[in-house]
Amino acid sequence: MRALLILLVIILDKAAWAAGGSSDGVPTDFVIAQVINFLLAGGLLVYLLKSKVVEHFKERRASYTEFMSRAERAMKEAEEQKKLYEDKLNNLKQSEQETLAQARADAEELKQRLVSEAKATSEKLIEDAKKASQYEVEKAKAQLKDVLLEEAIKAADKALQQKVGDAEQEKLRSEFVSKIQVVQ
Repeated sequence: MRALLILLVIILDKAAWAAGGSSDGVPTDFVIAQVINFLLAGGLLVYLLKSKVVEHFKERRASYTEFMSRAERAMKEAEEQKKLYEDKLNNLKQSEQETLAQARADAEELKQRLVSEAKATSEKLIEDAKKASQYEVEKAKAQLKDVLLEEAIKAADKALQQKVGDAEQEKLRSEFVSKIQVVQ
């Protein structure tokens, strides 16, 4: 059927050109032939392409509808994400002051603890230094006492040797040693 219509358009086109017209004005036969050719070509195009054009526009409509639904879904998801991030940002802003206050409190507590530990350490160091100095003083006193005692013994020994004889000297020495042993 399509082939017949195409053949008809081609033949009628030739017939319209073959028809002559008058040269005294508007060639009405020529214009009519062109109008008929145009209508036949247009009708043939509509007949041949109608289903394809309708199908093409249905596909375009379906793809446009699909595109719009995807765009709406994406827009909805984007709005949800925006709301989620805004909520998170608001939570962070609200907790910012609380976090700063907590950090300040923690810093003050740490400062107090460090100061008290430093005081305790310094008191212990002072106490240890006092004990060490007392020990050194006692040690020095004991050494001084030993030195003085030794010097006194030497001086007494020398004086006794000059005044007392050997037998008496030996007796005094043994008495002195026994008394020192009792004292210690």
